[in-house]
Amino acid sequence: MKGIKIVKKLQDLIVISKPAGIQTTQSDLDLYSVQEALSGHDDAESLHYNQRIDTPVSGLMTVSTNADSAHTFNHLINTYQVGKHYIAICNIGDKIPQQGTLTDYLIRDGNHNKARISTEANPKSKKSIIEYQIIATLDRYHVIRVKLVTGRFHQIRCQLAHRNLWIKDDVKYGARRSNKNKTIYLHACNLEFDWKGNREKFVSPPNLSDNLWKIAWDAYLEYDKA
Repeated sequence: MKGIKIVKKLQDLIVISKPAGIQTTQSDLDLYSVQEALSGHDDAESLHYNQRIDTPVSGLMTVSTNADSAHTFNHLINTYQVGKHYIAICNIGDKIPQQGTLTDYLIRDGNHNKARISTEANPKSKKSIIEYQIIATLDRYHVIRVKLVTGRFHQIRCQLAHRNLWIKDDVKYGARRSNKNKTIYLHACNLEFDWKGNREKFVSPPNLSDNLWKIAWDAYLEYDKA
C-alpha cells in the first residue's frame, strides 16, 4: 500500500500510519491516497476518515468501518477524549518559553487553502489551542513536541508559523525552501483513546531513513523517558 501501514485493527476501527506526501481521501490532485489504498477493504464503501492528516504531513490516523463507529469516535474527538501528539522540526524563530500553551483564533482561507490568524470578534474564527515543549535545539532547528487540544485546519502549522517557528520545508507558512517531494517535517507520532472498554495507545516513528528525523526521534524518545 505504498508505505501506508495498518498499525492495528480494532472492533469497527482501523489505526494506520500515513507517510508524508499521500492524501487522506481522493481528490482532483493526481496523488495516491489512503482511500485508494483501502479500496479493497471489505467495507470500503462504509469507511469514515475520522482524522484527515494534511498531505505533506505523516503519522497516525483512524478510519471507522461504519457510521456508528465514526459517530462514536467523533464524539471522543469533540469531547477532548483523544490524545494526539505531534513532533515538529522548526526553524529557530521568536524566543518563546521552553514549554507552554498557544491560543489563537483561526479562520480558513479557502482561496489560498490555508489557515490565518484572526480575532475572537470574527464570527468565522475558531478558538485553537496547542500545548508544546521544545525538547531539543539543534544548530538550526528546534525539535518541538506538540499536543493537539483542538483540531483545526492547518492548526499546528499556522500557530507555530505565527511565532516565526516555521516547520521545515513548509513554504505555505513561511519556510524559505521546500522539499523536493513537497513534504514537511511534521509527524503525528502518538495517539491515545478509550475504545470498547480498553485504553488504546499507539506510537509511530517518522521516516527514520531521514537523518534529521532520526535525530529528532531520538530526542523525542529521550524526552518521553524523563
